[in-house]
Amino acid sequence: MNENENGWRFVKKRTAADDGAVYVPADQTRYRRTGGAELQAEAAFQRRIADLNYPVPHVLEEGFTDEGQHCVVEESLGDQTLHDQAVAALNGSRHLADDVVDAAAQVAAQLLR
Repeated sequence: MNENENGWRFVKKRTAADDGAVYVPADQTRYRRTGGAELQAEAAFQRRIADLNYPVPHVLEEGFTDEGQHCVVEESLGDQTLHDQAVAALNGSRHLADDVVDAAAQVAAQLLR
């Protein structure tokens, strides 16, 4: 899986892995994450909890890049993660915006169900 194949564009380095990255295609309907063995374990866990109806992106494809890194393609749930929204909403303060808190509460409610 070549990152430039099908127009994949670099988004950011993965925070969960020193050598991983996140890519998105022009239509922004999917994300491609790269990394090591930890990503393979993450993908397996993500599949299991998606099957239990947890609110996580579904893994659509899994394989290896031309450089030998593990690669996972997952559906997009939007242009920002809840974590990204929370960090941006703090804007130097310690109070989260109501819409971010509401979104977190909705996800928590789904997890509790």
